[in-house]
Amino acid sequence: MLKRPLFVTAFLLIFLPLSTAVAQRCYDELSAGRSANDLALPVDGRGAARLLRRAVELLEPSLPPLVRVVDLPVPADDPDRETFSYLADRELLAPQWSAGAFSYDAWTFALTKIAGWYELPAPELSDATPSTTDLMTSLEPVLEAAGPYLDPVAVFAFDPSDPTRVQFWATLRNGVYPRLVVVRPPDEPVNVQEDVRGAMARLSDCVVDVRNYVYAPADTAEQLFIATNESRMVILATEPASEQYLLEAPTGTEASYLTFQAPEVADKTRYTALFLGPSVGFGTLLRLIPQLRTNMSPQAILRFLNG
Repeated sequence: MLKRPLFVTAFLLIFLPLSTAVAQRCYDELSAGRSANDLALPVDGRGAARLLRRAVELLEPSLPPLVRVVDLPVPADDPDRETFSYLADRELLAPQWSAGAFSYDAWTFALTKIAGWYELPAPELSDATPSTTDLMTSLEPVLEAAGPYLDPVAVFAFDPSDPTRVQFWATLRNGVYPRLVVVRPPDEPVNVQEDVRGAMARLSDCVVDVRNYVYAPADTAEQLFIATNESRMVILATEPASEQYLLEAPTGTEASYLTFQAPEVADKTRYTALFLGPSVGFGTLLRLIPQLRTNMSPQAILRFLNG
């Protein structure tokens, strides 16, 4: 996996000089359909906050809060309060960030923090009064280099009575916050067995190209995470957001949450799941291996499962 200084140094030598170019990776997602003229206008603190939140959501989908912050630079009824709260709760909102004038120092603080998640040097912002395009360009090196660092694993769990029916699928991510991101599967049949590349593409995005996978019957896939009766499944960072920050699935009901049948997640499109307690050991994994289809070694699977 290329994710260390030689790769980073080579990448930054290529991309940092392109300070006036439009960021290509995730351009459509970050520009959100705005015209080139709009993107070229000077950005304020509010616009910068919206852009940074979108970038973080692309880099780390369903990222749970790292802290809880109530002191924000906007009032409770501000239309962007939730955006400022999102950044503050992930330790990205410097004290000097306001909704008004853009703060070069606040942006640099956030960019340095995000780059640090992936052991990258912080890209530089060349203009103290930047446009949205300039900010997108400053994000480009991180968006480009984070994918190989993250390298998530797709988990496909199929109905044993109908292999074309995906009961649940998810990505196992070991970035800034090791977690399982459970995604609502499509309504139409998906034959993962015949087109695993196509299935992985549906779990990929503009940051990561999912290349590794584990494909198994649903009950076997559950055993990769629920090692014993002492294991607990905790749900947080749902999309859309839930009023309840943290929810523990009652023991024995985990399957209903993984398949979005439990009432608490029935209206969600994705969420983060953490599994607390004993983890799967090498012996258990070897017992399950005959039931798995994967392009990973047992050691690699175990390393990923244990964060």
